[in-house]
Amino acid sequence: MEGYLRRVVRPIAVLSAPLVAFFLIQNAVSLAALAMVGRLGSAALAGVGLGNVLFTLLLALLYGLDTGTQAIVSRATGAGAPREAGAALTNALALGAPLGLALAAAAWTAGPPLVSLMLGAGPAADAGADFLRAAAPALALFGVTIAFNAYWIAVGRPAVAFTVTAAVAPCQILASFLLIHTAGLGALGAGLATSLPGMATLALQVMIAWRYAPIPGLFARPPDRTGLGDIVRIGWPVSLQQSLSQACLMGAFAIVARLGVAEVAVINVLNNLMLLPMQLAVGLGVAAATLVGQALGRGDLLEARRWGWRAGWAGAALATPIALTVLVAPQAVLRLFIDDPATAVMAVWPAQLLAAAMSLDAFARILSFALRGAGATKAATSVAFVTQGILLLPILWTVGIAMGLGLRGVVGVQAAMLVIEALAYIAIWRSRLWEHVRIAGLPTSQADQRRAA
Repeated sequence: MEGYLRRVVRPIAVLSAPLVAFFLIQNAVSLAALAMVGRLGSAALAGVGLGNVLFTLLLALLYGLDTGTQAIVSRATGAGAPREAGAALTNALALGAPLGLALAAAAWTAGPPLVSLMLGAGPAADAGADFLRAAAPALALFGVTIAFNAYWIAVGRPAVAFTVTAAVAPCQILASFLLIHTAGLGALGAGLATSLPGMATLALQVMIAWRYAPIPGLFARPPDRTGLGDIVRIGWPVSLQQSLSQACLMGAFAIVARLGVAEVAVINVLNNLMLLPMQLAVGLGVAAATLVGQALGRGDLLEARRWGWRAGWAGAALATPIALTVLVAPQAVLRLFIDDPATAVMAVWPAQLLAAAMSLDAFARILSFALRGAGATKAATSVAFVTQGILLLPILWTVGIAMGLGLRGVVGVQAAMLVIEALAYIAIWRSRLWEHVRIAGLPTSQADQRRAA
């Protein structure tokens, strides 16, 4: 038993505990802001919800940068090449900085008109536009900080990313309260409370990387075409898939908007509630990606397989208490974020339905991250391309609008898609095709050298 704890539980705990805390802090900040916006009424809740979906759609284009950087850095770390890991971060920063600026410009210029198009003229659209304009600068900052976080996690030092987030989070919650309510800025204040803490995050990351924990090989040589190409090749399917997911969520908001503003407010709250178990799964999933990548860097295929299953079961276990809480006491949970009693009652059954799928979704989400850690991003994203890119929106429209099943029908379809995706990811991990992915430009592991000999 002691050996199992040392070999299995300890590596997952050491990597995942700071990551889970990292993502839970981010989730707590989001839920706190949601509760504050909820006190402004259903129109503000709906407008900020849709604005946040558009913001996250653009942010998702940076997720491939995170995935590509982590996959390459973890392989280099497992192969004992720290300077190659630093060179990978150099390439990631060279990609992330200009991409973040471009996304910020897109959010500022194109976001508000799109919100107005989807919600129509009125208080909800005004709130969404105010939020987007104020939050847009955060995208430029994330283009840099995401690359740093991916590096720290991949080299086995997630506590650095956690420490920065833990230091900034209280400031962000305080800023949300002061800007939204005390200063009376409403949705505009919620957007500013997203951008301003991003500046502090960037400053802390730069200070750590240059002064307190110098990174070997960082900017030792200019970004190279091969390294940039590897990050793009590994990361683009994730960026595309994550952006597609957010586009589908935006489409779901547009469909639900046909039902009413209260229904849009409910979808916003349910989306944020699902983020809690999702962030737990992401924390464990990122840890699994690091462990899988490092095991593959050593040439240990069996250990790489085991890390995926072990982390998946751990994530399902952590998500279960959250699911049970929503199933047993949905009203108590929902009234934290929804001020209107009728809207809260409307949200009860949809919340319980999504809660029933939480544990299975967490298990599969972790396996999808394990696939990313192996560099098998096409396999990791192919499922979502089918379920979300092809099936989701037509079925949502048919069930929710054409068949007249409304909000319950929409949420029922979403829950069914979560189950289908989970079964597909389990099947892909069992297939073991991801074991054969190779990354150019990295030293060959000792195991690969022996096989080649």
